[in-house]
Amino acid sequence: MEMREKQDTFKRLMAYSAAAGLGAFGMAQSTQASPTLPGPSTYTDIPDITLLEGGAHAVLDLNGDSVNDVDLYMLGQEAAWFLRFYADGINGTQEYSNLAKGNANYIRSFEDTDIIGPANPNFVVGALVSPIAQSNTTNFGKNDLQYMGIKLGTGEWGWIRMQYFRDGISAGVGYATVYDYAITPEPGSLALLAAGVGALSFRRRQ
Repeated sequence: MEMREKQDTFKRLMAYSAAAGLGAFGMAQSTQASPTLPGPSTYTDIPDITLLEGGAHAVLDLNGDSVNDVDLYMLGQEAAWFLRFYADGINGTQEYSNLAKGNANYIRSFEDTDIIGPANPNFVVGALVSPIAQSNTTNFGKNDLQYMGIKLGTGEWGWIRMQYFRDGISAGVGYATVYDYAITPEPGSLALLAAGVGALSFRRRQ
């Protein structure tokens, strides 16, 4: 059982590296500015996903462990104009809200200069009412790139970069585009990586 768990953890670590397009100990970085995460992270650029109101969902496995983490979709026109974007954390994922932009009843966006993680006092669990992103003009509705802060059920911190497009009409149709994301390694993977590097070093000294 212990060997199986180590193998699963190693596969997950390799998945991080594969997603980043680098070797097992590499790390990809976005060429764009982005929020600061609590530790090293892997960056994944995905084909742009456009979410239409009442349309298909985008379900993402952010850490490459074959378990989906987030379900993103747009509500139909029966919803209020400022509550159109849904972000459901699944399998233990929590969405975080930016208290600097309002209360935590909704998922409020972060900027590329923000810290995502416990070091930011404004970084708190959001969507206490329901998993709805606040899309007003100071949050996802700014018509520019914004970030959703998350923590996976397996312990990783991350962000998803997206843009919500409004048509300027309160009852009109809007849509969102998801561009990319970044995630820190699972804490257990970091421990295994450190142990592996230490073992390699010890063997070389011998």
